[in-house]
Amino acid sequence: MFLPGGHRLRDYVIRGVLGSGGFGITYLASTSLGKLVAVKEYYPRFFCGRVGQDYTVTVSSSTVTVDLSWRPS
Repeated sequence: MFLPGGHRLRDYVIRGVLGSGGFGITYLASTSLGKLVAVKEYYPRFFCGRVGQDYTVTVSSSTVTVDLSWRPS
């Protein structure tokens, strides 16, 4: 369920998990300049899961697909 240490997420590299709950995971990550940051991932574990080597998030039911779809602004 968690992204592994070393996983690249856009401009961040995951270093570890700071905490998690029913609706999300907070990671310790670093930037390309070496700055440490917290990254919060919206991950409602009751409705989704991960698949594949790239850790793609999938939904557990087609009825929640629209609600959980990412829409860039």
